[in-house]
Amino acid sequence: MRFQQQRKQLCSRFYHSLPPICKAYGTACLVATAAYQIGLYNPVYIALIYENVFYRFQIWRLFTNFFFLGPFSINFGIRLLMIARYGVQLEKGPFDRRTADFLWMVTFGAFVLLVLSAIPIFWSPFLAISLVFMLVYVWSREFPNAQINLYGLVSLKAFYLPWAMFALDVIFGSPLMPNLLGIIAGHLYYFLTVLHPLAGGKNILKTPVWIHKLVTRWRIGAPPPVSRGQPANNAQQDRGHHLSASAIIGHDGSIWAQSSSFPQFKAQEVTDIMKDFDEPGHLAPTGLHLAGAKYMVIQGEPGAVIRGKKGSGGVTIKKTGQALVFGVYEEPVTPGQCNMVVERSPLLPLLAMMFKAQEVTDIMKDFDEPGHLAPTGLHLAGAKYMVIQGEPGAVIRGKKGSGGVTIKKTGQALVFGVYEEPVTPGQCNMVVERLGDYLIEQGL
Repeated sequence: MRFQQQRKQLCSRFYHSLPPICKAYGTACLVATAAYQIGLYNPVYIALIYENVFYRFQIWRLFTNFFFLGPFSINFGIRLLMIARYGVQLEKGPFDRRTADFLWMVTFGAFVLLVLSAIPIFWSPFLAISLVFMLVYVWSREFPNAQINLYGLVSLKAFYLPWAMFALDVIFGSPLMPNLLGIIAGHLYYFLTVLHPLAGGKNILKTPVWIHKLVTRWRIGAPPPVSRGQPANNAQQDRGHHLSASAIIGHDGSIWAQSSSFPQFKAQEVTDIMKDFDEPGHLAPTGLHLAGAKYMVIQGEPGAVIRGKKGSGGVTIKKTGQALVFGVYEEPVTPGQCNMVVERSPLLPLLAMMFKAQEVTDIMKDFDEPGHLAPTGLHLAGAKYMVIQGEPGAVIRGKKGSGGVTIKKTGQALVFGVYEEPVTPGQCNMVVERLGDYLIEQGL
């Protein structure tokens, strides 16, 4: 009896931890299939049949067809798990605190699928599978280098997941059209929001204002980050969704940059941390101390990353060539989210680079006179980058092999981001330009 109660609590906790859009959509699909299984309706009455939509004004078919994943079966379970895994990772990762953007992506995908399905060769009576596969495709582009084990058969990078699943459908004789439609819709969305802007074009698929108003009015998901003029209580609510404190500290203990909330550390604490990087395991017996607070050292990456845990929070420390990058977190931020911010930021390579004054001068001149760097290229620490289209006077982008650089100009500073694979140009642009926009909002 006690075991059953614990299992119910775990299931309830998991369900309530799901982000709002994926939770609502997954629940609706489950309810639709359950209602069909007990004979409450015939799927033909919710199928996408355009003759009935236009000639009998059965408008509901444009919406209801997106909620039927088929009868209870292994395939139904797999599709539902796709929502719970890939959709949830999208909504909690790249779309974290961007509920309106995620809802707009799903809405746009549904619209594209309806248009494609109006073409006879692409027609499908139910588009739920296609919409789920669109989520999988976008996830594969956002996390291209994640390792996936496909049904225990083969391990591959996430970038190839949609195509591998498509190939398996060919082998097993499953219908190909639903997955193909999902790939088309997903790629169109990714092209218009990431690839096209990266090539210098405008983002013509910005989330409409009415979507933002809808999300705000119904209080769906976490509110977006606040700006300086918003009330203090909103800022208090916002704190829990970002790192509690962060800092960049030189190997000698000098402060390069820190958030206002970063604790006042002691020189000996930095010395002990550096010693643990040189002699992995040094901190294990005594724990990691930061501003007098003791953290239990958990498994990191010897010589590169130290991770500590204290109650519901913790700390991640990444060592670079010249500095230590600190990230301190508390719930609801997870250890994984903190690790990702601290260990994978495209700003990290800059900490190992030595700029030349002339390089910065040339960059500033290009902001004042767009096109100045085009003939000679963009030079950074002696490395030459080919200048690609940015935003004149605001953003400079450079490419070098499989990597590149993004530079955002604010009122008082330049924000640099240098990346190499597996980080994508779009991911680097997002980090650098959003940080720059935030600094501009703060008058910096």
